[in-house]
Amino acid sequence: MPSDFTDATPPTSADPCQAAWQCGAELCPAAVPTRVVASLNNFVGDHCVDIFVRDDGTFGFEEYRRDPEDMKGWFPIHRYSNQVFATGQEAQVQAKATVAWMASDSR
Repeated sequence: MPSDFTDATPPTSADPCQAAWQCGAELCPAAVPTRVVASLNNFVGDHCVDIFVRDDGTFGFEEYRRDPEDMKGWFPIHRYSNQVFATGQEAQVQAKATVAWMASDSR
């Protein structure tokens, strides 16, 4: 697990998982993050978890899914983003404990 997420590769604007935050109000949670600090994808590439930091310095995470045949992109599937954590590491630990595919992943 990256310490303070300084060694995590920041997502770019081309990152499809991060692009899910740049969506219409019908898809985005109320607490939109200001910056995604880590974007973790499953091995198939159809699910991802973003760890983000909010304006107030708190952290959170959200899980996304995409259907390749749909072409609508990524969409949140569990609405975890309302949970608040003091650090990015705490958010990642909770994501790993909560998101089924992350529990079996070695990250």
